[in-house]
Amino acid sequence: MRNLVALLLVALSAVGCSPDRVKMASADKREPFTGEVLVFEGALPPGVKATTIGRFNLEKNFYGSTSGMKRNVADVAGPRGANGALVTKQGQRMGTWSWAAPYVEGDLLWIENYDLARAGGAAAKPSTEARLREVDDLHAKGLISDVERDQRRQAILATL
Repeated sequence: MRNLVALLLVALSAVGCSPDRVKMASADKREPFTGEVLVFEGALPPGVKATTIGRFNLEKNFYGSTSGMKRNVADVAGPRGANGALVTKQGQRMGTWSWAAPYVEGDLLWIENYDLARAGGAAAKPSTEARLREVDDLHAKGLISDVERDQRRQAILATL
């Protein structure tokens, strides 16, 4: 009997120290994605278009940090057919064996414009003032004529 109780305690300890538990609800079955899975926190970069194909919830039973868990998100997403993941919630909560067990939750994504997402999204558009200064600099260097300068300035101001 004592051996059975000891074996049960060892088994419970092993479960409590297991690295990650995954709870998954996927909207549809997809082929596994074998490329680099992009993981974003909070929001997607500007201009990135994505479709949510499921949700993930990674949690540990024991103490740790969320930074290590976020690395595991890509390992969970790829086999389920996602080429991206958006972490929407993260933190620590009471676990089976600890007061501060880390967790991360979010959406599994299929990113339509993958190359743009990989580059960090749409490049920031220069301000109107910066564009006007650039035209004036080109004119000052003699690279464009007075007429070209005026035309370019009018085109920039027309976008306001």
